Amino acid sequence: TDVGVLCDLFPPAGAKIEGKSTDGSPAFENGTGKILYKMPVEDFLKRESDFEVLITDILNSTIDKDDSEYERALKLYLYVAKNYVYDTSLIDKMGDDENYVYACFMEKRGQCVNFASVYAYLLLQADIDAVSYRIYEDLCHAWTYAVIDGKGYHIDTIARSEERFSRN
Repeated sequence: TDVGVLCDLFPPAGAKIEGKSTDGSPAFENGTGKILYKMPVEDFLKRESDFEVLITDILNSTIDKDDSEYERALKLYLYVAKNYVYDTSLIDKMGDDENYVYACFMEKRGQCVNFASVYAYLLLQADIDAVSYRIYEDLCHAWTYAVIDGKGYHIDTIARSEERFSRN
C-alpha cells in the first residue's frame, strides 16, 4: 500500500487508501492486510469502477488482440502522444490527497512523470512488462522502460513522434 507503488500500479487507489489500521493494531499481520480508505468506501468503489471502464475503453479502441507486443506498444505510445497534453499547471491544481497518475488519466494532461506512468500502466494492461523511471538530480525527467519481444527499451513518451519509437 505504498502510495508511490499504488499511484503507478493501481492509480484509482494512489492517494485514497493507506495500509493502516484504525485500532492501532499492525497494518499487516498473519497474512492479512488492513486498508484505511481516505474517502467513503462507496465513492472509492465507484472511482475504481469508472477507472476500469476508462482503461478497458482505451485498450479496446487502441489495440487488437492479434497485435504483436511491438504493435501494442507502438499503438499505445501513439495513443498517449495524440491524446495527452503536456501541461505544468496540473501540479498547481493538485492537493496532497490526489494521485498525479490518476489525475493525468482523467484530465488527459500532465508532465513527463505522469506520461511515463500512464504509458507504463497501459503497457502492463496490454501484457507488456513496463515500469516508469524518474531522475531528480541534475535533470528532472521521467520515461518508461519496457520489455518488448524480449528486448528492453527506454521510451520517452514526451518525444511525441512515431519516428522516435523504432526498433533501430
